[in-house]
Amino acid sequence: MTFWRAMPPTFTEIPMNQARAIKDAKPLSLLEPERMLEIAEKPFRLLPREVAGPAFELFSLFADKEKTALPLCASLSVWISRWGVDVEDMIKILHDATKPGVRADAKFPGSLVDYLATKVQLLIDERKREADRKRMRDKAAAEEAGATVKINLAEVLGGIGKSV
Repeated sequence: MTFWRAMPPTFTEIPMNQARAIKDAKPLSLLEPERMLEIAEKPFRLLPREVAGPAFELFSLFADKEKTALPLCASLSVWISRWGVDVEDMIKILHDATKPGVRADAKFPGSLVDYLATKVQLLIDERKREADRKRMRDKAAAEEAGATVKINLAEVLGGIGKSV
């Protein structure tokens, strides 16, 4: 799988409330130096408490190859805060990444982040497909309701013509 499949959605694909949150968010480069140092020293503080445990578990498997957890935590934080990935879904993805087969395939930490990015992108794509299916079901239901009203109106008009 290529890296490009794991790219974030374009700005037009982001719902308006998330677009406002992205616009109002403060980039990491604009943070105070003390805050940046704190994040660099304790990167798991970027994550929600529920995700920090599984993320630490995953990082500890690669601690001998990777000196800092900042790339992993920064990616997870962005996926949760900006892409709208649920905490429960992220926990499932992290637990899947600790499976022995996945760990054996990840020769270096970057490939592990690529694996996580692919899983997140698949999750986002599935949500989009589900939203499209729901929209199509609602549209079909509305059209069916409109057709029922037209049929009833025709029956009423037909009944009026017969009674006159």
